[in-house]
This record gives sequence, C-alpha cells and structure tokens, in this order.
Amino acid sequence: MFMLNQYDYYGRGPVNNYNDRKNSQFIGWYHSPVAEQGIMLPKPQAQGNREEVRWCAVTNDSQQGVVFISDSTMSASALPWSQQELTLAAHPYQLPKSSGTHLHLDAKVTGLGGASCGQGGPLTPDQVRSAPTTFGFIIRPAVKSELGNIVKVSATGREMVKEMMKKMQQSQQTSNLQIAFASSQEPDEGDAAYLVDGDPSTSWHTMYSITLAKYPHWVDFDAGKQKVIKGFTYLARQDGSLNGCIKDYEIYVSNDNKTWGEPIQKGHFEKTAKLQKVMLNKPVKARYFRLRALNEQNGQDYASGSEFTLITE
Repeated sequence: MFMLNQYDYYGRGPVNNYNDRKNSQFIGWYHSPVAEQGIMLPKPQAQGNREEVRWCAVTNDSQQGVVFISDSTMSASALPWSQQELTLAAHPYQLPKSSGTHLHLDAKVTGLGGASCGQGGPLTPDQVRSAPTTFGFIIRPAVKSELGNIVKVSATGREMVKEMMKKMQQSQQTSNLQIAFASSQEPDEGDAAYLVDGDPSTSWHTMYSITLAKYPHWVDFDAGKQKVIKGFTYLARQDGSLNGCIKDYEIYVSNDNKTWGEPIQKGHFEKTAKLQKVMLNKPVKARYFRLRALNEQNGQDYASGSEFTLITE
C-alpha cells in the first residue's frame, strides 16, 4: 500500500504551534512520522498545526511522495485521522485505525486563546474571520533525498530574475554598494551583505532563530563617496516565498553616517517577487543611504530582501 506516512516541513517547530503560540518554536526543517505529529489530548480534537510553513512534503517508506511549496507561508498539519474522526471520538482509545494521512494546507488558522482556562478567546489579531482569502502553492512529485534541491524552486523562475537584474544593471547606472550597518540579520544565512552581492538566490533576513527582532528594521548602504542619487531598486527574496517582504518604508540619507535627519521620502512596496524601481521625488547628493522598513506585507515581524541597488547620475 502506498502509505504517505512520513512528514517533512520547513516552518516553526518541532512542537505543534499556532499564531498566538509560536514564538518558542524556531523556523527550521523538521521531520517525523505522521503518527508523531499530534499531541494527543484526553479528548481528541484538532491538533498538530505548524505555523509559517514555507513547504511541506509527505513521503512513504521508500522516500517517494509529493511536496507542496507555498508562494508565501501557510499553516499546515499532517495527521493519521480526519477532523471528523477526531471530533467523534470521546477518548483516544476510541479513534479508528488510521487508513491514511490527512494533510491540511491553510492560508491561516485562528489562535488558541485562553478560553479553556477561563481567560477569553484569541485576541483580535490572532483571530481568523470569514473573509475571501487566497494563497497559492506548487505541487511536485518528490523523492525525500532530493527535497533539498526541489524546495529551492521559485514561482517566478530564478533564471528570469537573473536576466531581469542583468538588464536593469545594463540600462541604469548603479553604484557599487557596501553595507554600513544592518539593524538585524540572521546569523550564517541572512547576512545583509546578500543585498548587494548581485546574486538573486541569496537574501538578507532579520534574526528569528535566537530571538525575534521586531520592526522597524533598517539597512544603511555606503556608496563609497558622495553621489547624486536619483532612486533605487528593491528585489524581494526569490526562493518561492515572499515571507518578510517589506511593505511600508522610509528613506534617509547622510554624508557622515551619523547625522540622518528626517526621512526624505516615504512609500510602500507591492507584494511581488518582481523587481521594484523607485525614483526619488528630488535627486539628492549623499554618500550613505538608509532603507528603513516599517512593516511587512503579511504583518509579520521580520524583513527580508534579495537585492538592492542605487540609481545614480
């Protein structure tokens, strides 16, 4: 029998978590048998949810199966019983023998709140209300040993992004940038230097593993010398997830990397993996340029980006 009884995912874990019970669970790649995904309670009920999942895969004992890659993030769970079977069983021993894996892929799952302890339901930001909601994902056949390569797929196409960056660099005179300072970055994998390395497959990401850094986040860029800055480009992460994609921002400039003054311009990015070009209302002469991110497209605490360039005279 082709039983998909093994579960891999990249998201918050390893313990089940919800949007108001997740900060103690760090983002990573986790694996376990489907039978070990839940935390059986005296009264069987919905369980095993994982938040901020980028991708998940179910495979059999021969490592064959299917992988689901979200276009942003999703809530996901894989259990050996259906929701109806869990609801109808008054006690764990009354659950039927599992006939397969029940995989849930959800745009959002409401928080737990504290109602069971008499402290009320989920707070308003943690509630999921009835409203039109969409999210997308890619479905691909998978061999477990190849998951590390498969999940790097980008919904926009990495080669297309590289070509887009190449054309932008050819059509615009851009400055050679270095990072002067970053308010936060994930050790080893989310260095701010990735914003200016010319490689769309790498990305800056604010810290989430050791502690969760909250907004605002900012990065200071050094153009090397004073230049007339006309605008800039921002490319969101290109790994198939727009997680951390910046929404609202402020722009500051400085000539000594100490005095920044008031923002010279404010704006917002679209929620897209495409390259975004922003022209300043008025060109400004400066050496240092600060992008200060105020929030994220999905209201999450972290920020990310793949590439950043200045457009200069």
